[in-house]
Amino acid sequence: MAYRLLLNCARAATLLALAVVAVLFGAAMFRGYRYGKPSQAATPSSTVRVARSLADEMPAATTYDQSTQLVNVLMNAAVLQARLSKGGFGSVLIADFTVQNPTDFGFKDFEITCTSYGPSGTAIDSNTRTIYRTVPPRSTTVARGINMGFIRDQASTSTCEITGLIPAPGTPISRRQRPRHAAPAAPPVAEIKEAAPTP
Repeated sequence: MAYRLLLNCARAATLLALAVVAVLFGAAMFRGYRYGKPSQAATPSSTVRVARSLADEMPAATTYDQSTQLVNVLMNAAVLQARLSKGGFGSVLIADFTVQNPTDFGFKDFEITCTSYGPSGTAIDSNTRTIYRTVPPRSTTVARGINMGFIRDQASTSTCEITGLIPAPGTPISRRQRPRHAAPAAPPVAEIKEAAPTP
């Protein structure tokens, strides 16, 4: 007798819980369709507002429609001077770089590639490094003692040039400031000094 009573109470509780859930679900659906839109869905206007706020926080160079042109102009306009020497018993190329930026646009994280030549003038080696520094507009940056990596013992001269860079964030770009293409200049040839003999 007690078992049946307990079973009936459990069934009644289950039916009551199902009824409450059905009522709450119906109320939520009625509320959503009453105003013509689901209550939990994100509205298109809120998505647009978020996208606009993210766009406002982006640097000007990344939103410029000709950012690739800006990179090319900066690489062509930047003046790179290199003083090269051999270190590590003549097996490592050590470089002192002077980078001059004559433009109104800053850049950073510039990549330098040095191609080494033998006494006959044949290219025999190449070394590439990224200098993680910022070069402000109309300024000069010096990077000394850069380890460019291993070099062949027959290398006597080398040409170094900027082969990549990133425009510095926050540089304003207006229509009057849009850069023009500049003719790339041939990189100067630098003599590689031999390592000083150890006493």
